[in-house]
Amino acid sequence: MPNSPKHHHTARAEAKLRFGAGVRDELDNSPVLQTARVAGVMAARRAADLLPYADHVEVTGVFITFEWEDDGLRLVARCEGFSRAQLGSRALLAAQICAVTIVDSLPDHALDIELGEARIVAQKGGLEGLSYSFDPPVEASIVVISDAVASGQKDDRAGSVVRSAVEDLTPHGVRLVGYEVIGDDAEAIEAKIRQLVAGRSELVLTVGGTGLAHTDVTVETVEALIERPVPGLMEAARSYGQELTPVAFMSRGVAGIVDDTLVVTLPGSRGGARESAEALFPAILHVFKTLRKSRELLGE
Repeated sequence: MPNSPKHHHTARAEAKLRFGAGVRDELDNSPVLQTARVAGVMAARRAADLLPYADHVEVTGVFITFEWEDDGLRLVARCEGFSRAQLGSRALLAAQICAVTIVDSLPDHALDIELGEARIVAQKGGLEGLSYSFDPPVEASIVVISDAVASGQKDDRAGSVVRSAVEDLTPHGVRLVGYEVIGDDAEAIEAKIRQLVAGRSELVLTVGGTGLAHTDVTVETVEALIERPVPGLMEAARSYGQELTPVAFMSRGVAGIVDDTLVVTLPGSRGGARESAEALFPAILHVFKTLRKSRELLGE
């Protein structure tokens, strides 16, 4: 899943070793379980070296516990981290490697031990739970800021990407109500944003003018209008983009609240716009859930 952002995931898996009383007595008096736990943890962390479809992920924790039962030992592995995919396979691998390590440490009992009931018990994270349904819809406007696009010298590729990404949010209750192209002029940018804010657009996405060229004035213009910065939005976008594009750090994009409107400045390159949309949507919609709830509490 190379083009999806990383999210926090957790997973739990288990396996069961069945054996007689003699095996338990031997395990109770040896460091085997601790050694097996270490092996399971290492397996989960190095899953990408063992499983052909596993990505390298940021594993933040692997925890293995042992639960004695009448006919044997249940091994429970819990894995958590930041990944583009669920972590159930890593937790399952941890439980099974832990179990096999125990079997390997007891060669005299190997034929008397049965490994079974290996399964993923639970896994969650990523975009799970990020389902929104706004009524009335969140009204969104896009402003492409580029002299070249405005004059017809360049195709509006980045804006088209952002438009498609916003339209994909329609099932969540987002409605695109405005799409315009203007030049790299600070006064025109300020006037357009003030107009959209006054028109009650809840989301304004600018596209372009976030780079280092002398004509890139979007960031400074929008920054002067922002009343409550939301720096984490563009930090997340840059972090995601940096994994895919070595120069993503050059984007100076900002985001924040102007009145009750969220204004976000996206890059003017097609790739930068696409990566930012991948990083921010649909999680960005949680901003409007928070803002609307705040207005309800204030009786607005």
